[in-house]
Amino acid sequence: MRLICKLTVVIFASGLGGCDYVNAVLMSSSEKINRAVPIPPDLITAQSIFYAALEANKQAKTPIEEQFDQLLTVRALTCSGAARVGRFELPSDVKPKLTDLDCFKKQDAKLADWMGLQRVAFALRLPALRPYTELKDKLIIPSAESSVTLAVAASANIAVVKSNTGKFTTLDLSGGKPLNNFQAPGEAYRLASISPNGRMLAVPVSNRSLTIFDLESGTILWSTDKYSEVVAWIPSVEALVLNETGASKAALMDLRTSQIEPYLSAERNLTWALGIPGPTNQLLMGSQNSASLVDHARSAEGTIVTTTVKQWRLNGSGASAAAPLLMLNGKLLAFASNRDLAWLNLENNQQGMWEMSAIGAQGFAKFDENTIIFTDRKSNSSAATRKLLDVENLTVSTALDISATEGHALPLMPRAGYARSLNSALVIQTTAQADNPQPLSQLIAEAQLQAQLAKLQVPPETATQWTPVIYSPAEIAAAQAAAAAAAAAVALSEARPRAERQNYIELLTQQVRSANVVSAMRDGLSREYIERIKNGTQQKSASANPAPSSPAPPAFKPLLTDIPNNAQVSIIGVYQAPKKSPSSLGGSSRIAGDVRVTIEAGSTPLVLVLSSYEPVRWNIKNTSQRKIAAVLISGYYDSEAIGLANTKILKIGSSYAYKLDSPEYNRLKTEVSRYVSNPVVSFQGRYEGQEFAIAP
Repeated sequence: MRLICKLTVVIFASGLGGCDYVNAVLMSSSEKINRAVPIPPDLITAQSIFYAALEANKQAKTPIEEQFDQLLTVRALTCSGAARVGRFELPSDVKPKLTDLDCFKKQDAKLADWMGLQRVAFALRLPALRPYTELKDKLIIPSAESSVTLAVAASANIAVVKSNTGKFTTLDLSGGKPLNNFQAPGEAYRLASISPNGRMLAVPVSNRSLTIFDLESGTILWSTDKYSEVVAWIPSVEALVLNETGASKAALMDLRTSQIEPYLSAERNLTWALGIPGPTNQLLMGSQNSASLVDHARSAEGTIVTTTVKQWRLNGSGASAAAPLLMLNGKLLAFASNRDLAWLNLENNQQGMWEMSAIGAQGFAKFDENTIIFTDRKSNSSAATRKLLDVENLTVSTALDISATEGHALPLMPRAGYARSLNSALVIQTTAQADNPQPLSQLIAEAQLQAQLAKLQVPPETATQWTPVIYSPAEIAAAQAAAAAAAAAVALSEARPRAERQNYIELLTQQVRSANVVSAMRDGLSREYIERIKNGTQQKSASANPAPSSPAPPAFKPLLTDIPNNAQVSIIGVYQAPKKSPSSLGGSSRIAGDVRVTIEAGSTPLVLVLSSYEPVRWNIKNTSQRKIAAVLISGYYDSEAIGLANTKILKIGSSYAYKLDSPEYNRLKTEVSRYVSNPVVSFQGRYEGQEFAIAP
């Protein structure tokens, strides 16, 4: 080659690089095109890292290099168009001829996608990052920040916690030490999925995209906006089950070939997958309403064959958001269904329901093959205890050595045990001191009997016939427009100086009245009563009832008999508090967000109704010492009210509402009417609320 270069220098005496021309002669057209428009630096980096990892395995590296070179050739041929590449042309001569740069970007995206999938496939073949061993009875792993979610590998002693600042930390469960940490992508609110060998973490980014991280280095292996989550890792056949972005369809990705095909056409909206114990290629896959036992295998031709062994339609209301629990070594599937616990016997196909809501149970998690741990929070008590349900003997015991008030729960699924984030540490327990086992059926029967006795103490309800007023669509539309204008005025006033507080209160009062005019119209109350709402004179009195021409709605005898006749009922509703920490599996791991409520001075007694879907810590500020006859708390998850002394606080049910014109609001009002007969005079609602004020 040196001799050729020297001869070429003599031939090209004009000074043009002779060796460059010799290299150009030896270079293919595709190579010249790819050098003229090189692949992006991040793809070069990913390629270098991957090739370095393959260095010790030449047998695996060679086909990867060959496939990548073939894809580079396809890139060049696809994007060169009609451009002709001369034999003696340099890449710099070829570059001006390549005008379709968008084509190169698309091909580079395909290359990056292929490279990422190859890296994921390679990582899935590797042994466990830390070998699987039984965990200690109690393990304390210190951390600098509070943990809000936990993902645990099925076949490795690896876990990943996410802090309240959005940082992921990889933990060695063998020795209880952090291995690595890296920042989560923005909007990574949903639960991440860890590969069985503990090598990778699949992080959903909102509902739009998916990023898979290498847990040893914290680097990104693959990122895609075509899929939103990994439902299942199937290392036995080197495949992933993915949910498509913006669709209810699942896809099976063959990591050997990067081929994708629809997965389980009989199942839609797949949300969970559980491995079956033992050496098997079977997974239990499911959605809210169904479950399928699916076998995965490689055919002689190398393709993946999926076979649905069994399929079940889940009875009742189906499975709630939390992942089901596979119990009794794969014989029993238990899952939260509304506020109860349903079960499916996978051997005899029988199904049933344990009415756990009767005993205040929530936040179910697998503690061991026979035991489900849950929080027992009675509706008439703020205290909580951890209880253990033996699903084989159907008994309930108290876990004496696992606190229900310190820290928040982080279920250890699919491993056995229980974890809590406590005082900047992760505490894991795999054994518990069970005390006082009692038959589940007896506990449920006693709780239901007490509920029935409580109802019998309430005088029977009486009802009168009434005829609602039918308002025209134009009248309701005008009322809605007035309510919207009042809300806009309040929004503008919120940003003004504190000195204009009185004006803000007046606007807020007008907003509340306008909103409740719409509600009263939809309820069919009389026109006279509508006018009283507008003027703020609808306090409970004989003269404040709807006009005789429109008899009153059914009169209920309320459960609370000591509420003053002139008390006003004010409802505040949110879906959640702002900047609420994301939840992990099960309701008990949800963290209550803070919402502030300021009670303005006023002579009228107040019944305050607080509703939310997520748990909320309602901070009540009543510096004016306005009389509060009662506080009623309603919500899907338990909330609490603080800042009030010597005030009756009742938890009345699971209804919640944050929109006035909604079925949820009507259900909430019906629930409130069981406790107080006073009319609702104000409603404030937001999806995500932080601060509210109750006007005089």
